[in-house]
Parts: sequence; structure tokens; C-alpha cells
Amino acid sequence: MYFDEIGAEEFVMLDEGFVHSRIFKRLTEASDTHPKILFQTSNPETLKNVLRDGVGMSFITALALTQNATGLKQIDVLDVDMPTFDIYLLSRDRAEVGPMSQAILRVIRDEWQC
Repeated sequence: MYFDEIGAEEFVMLDEGFVHSRIFKRLTEASDTHPKILFQTSNPETLKNVLRDGVGMSFITALALTQNATGLKQIDVLDVDMPTFDIYLLSRDRAEVGPMSQAILRVIRDEWQC
């Protein structure tokens, strides 16, 4: 689906602290659409719960959908100029990797086959 096809929908968004809002603004300007934003939150889990309750559409990363995605449907945005994100995982050079960090690394490796 192209962004201008969903421009008339109502949206639920992550707040200004997330890059999603800047990308959303860029897409609305490029497509000359003016979607209504019903709700903003700083919590991705709250965002997913609001969407499950049938309120609007949103932007969320694929990684955020790997867990607790029941009841949500992913719709790919087909615009040619969709931005990409480079994500880097950094740690101290001599840091010990504990069980939680190992679990996160497994999720990342499994998701991106690295």
C-alpha cells in the first residue's frame, strides 16, 4: 500500500522522542496528505495495545513486532523513497555479556541472520 492511500486514516503514534514521528511528517509532506493523529505515547507496548483495541493505524519497527504482536497486522508501505535505518549495537570493549544481553543478541542474530 502506498502512503498516500492511507493518508485519510487516523493514526496512533509514538511521541516526538522517536524517529517515527519525523519520518511520518516527511511522508505526509511528500504525499501531500494530512492524517489525523488521535493519540501519542512514549511506550511501544501501549501503542500496540491501543491498536489492538481498534484505534487507528501506526508506524512501528519490524523488531517491535517480533514479540507480543498477536492481534496486529503488518501492512508494507510501498513508497520508493521509504527511509532505511542503520542500527548499531555497541558495548564496552571489555564488557562481560550477561544472560539478558546474550538473550538480546540472540534475538538480533535470529532476526537479521548475522
